[in-house]
Amino acid sequence: MENNNIIKVLVAIIVIFIITTVVLSVKMFNPSITGNVIKGATEGTAADDKSSGTSGGILKNFPLGDRNGKSISESLGVKSTATVSSKNTVDNLVELKSVSKNKDTVRIAELVTLVNRYIDENNDNNLLESWQRNVVGCVYKSSCQDSAYLQVIDAVASSNLGETNNLLMHGVVETANLWNNQNLVIFSDSLANTNRLVKEYGNANIKDQWNTLVACNGQCADFSDKVFGLVKTINTNSK
Repeated sequence: MENNNIIKVLVAIIVIFIITTVVLSVKMFNPSITGNVIKGATEGTAADDKSSGTSGGILKNFPLGDRNGKSISESLGVKSTATVSSKNTVDNLVELKSVSKNKDTVRIAELVTLVNRYIDENNDNNLLESWQRNVVGCVYKSSCQDSAYLQVIDAVASSNLGETNNLLMHGVVETANLWNNQNLVIFSDSLANTNRLVKEYGNANIKDQWNTLVACNGQCADFSDKVFGLVKTINTNSK
């Protein structure tokens, strides 16, 4: 009987030893299941972020634009490789007159940047001098006279009078600036010359606008608006 009890104790010890050995072996050679789950969940989340893109990644690649369709880099003044043409510059100056009066500071900055770029690209000292003398100092104060913008537009046109539309634009602006001038001889010569250019240009819309301007004879309340309207039409219908 005593021998049986001894045998039972030995068996129990052996079983405990085997179980202990197995448990230790599992812990030694296999990661914990809980650790795998946590690690896998963490790595899975990171992988998902990389594949789907975090909010930062979306903002980085999304082509943001301002209210005028320009890219944010352009609106912030990053120089573009695109060339600004004389035609674009005349349109920009006509618009600048309006936005300056409306005190649209952001749009003023955009247009000033574009005009400056045109001047830089063409290295035109006469245009630069006219721009700085007539507009730069007053554009943000909304105090520029309409004639100031016309002076700069004339400088743009005069930089290439070999183009028919520039020659006509120069004639219109020169005549408009001389209207009601005390020197009747100079004014009359300019008026006759511009009238001839309008006829030679051969555009019915421009001719009608010019005739309306002549009939106004510098006395209309909207004389300046008529001049800018004619300039814009000439620029739009440039040959």
